[in-house]
Amino acid sequence: MRTYILILFLFTITLPAQKKLQPIGTDVHNFGIITKGEIVKHTFELKNVTKKTLNIEKVESSCGCTATLLSKKTLKPNDKVKITAEFNSEGFIGFQEKNIYVYEKDNPSPIYTLKIQATVQVEVEVTPLYMVFDNAIVGVDKKSLIQLINRTNKKIKILKIENPYDNLHLTIDKYELNPGEFTTIEGIFTPKVSGLIRGSFKVYTDSKQKVIEIRFYSNVKDKL
Repeated sequence: MRTYILILFLFTITLPAQKKLQPIGTDVHNFGIITKGEIVKHTFELKNVTKKTLNIEKVESSCGCTATLLSKKTLKPNDKVKITAEFNSEGFIGFQEKNIYVYEKDNPSPIYTLKIQATVQVEVEVTPLYMVFDNAIVGVDKKSLIQLINRTNKKIKILKIENPYDNLHLTIDKYELNPGEFTTIEGIFTPKVSGLIRGSFKVYTDSKQKVIEIRFYSNVKDKL
């Protein structure tokens, strides 16, 4: 008899906790193939399936690239809440999966987890990813090169380069790229001060990847 009671007790304590929220539709959304730099949104809907009022304290994502918006925080039994997730694909390539956690007030653990997925493709590939001016010296010109490659099956035009620095001179060898073609951007940097220098400039195209931010850095030494 004691053995039976012990087994029943162990079985009872291992039962999964009852879910407090239930999705209306799916709790996983796949945006499919998107272009790097695109910002995409999806709205989920959850229902309070308990017999008590739920107080939603916050909604958090697994990375800063995903913003969330909660339609309301107090849910009576059978009430529904909408949660909008916005994913910024800048800085990502390939398949991505991000979690969205729903937290109840006074509960450190999420009571529900939503997922968004996307496959991020690049139309204009930048190689290398950064323009690096190695072993630069204050007042001395230093050169660096990067390439932009058209990874689509259509022609892409470079519309302009936005460069906010008077000591960084940029030139590009061509503005129209057929599929598979590349163009080279040459940068000549003339440091004004020593230390680790970071910055960026923007390249505008007529592709879905409308703005490409290209970062550069240099570890600059004083004159010898």
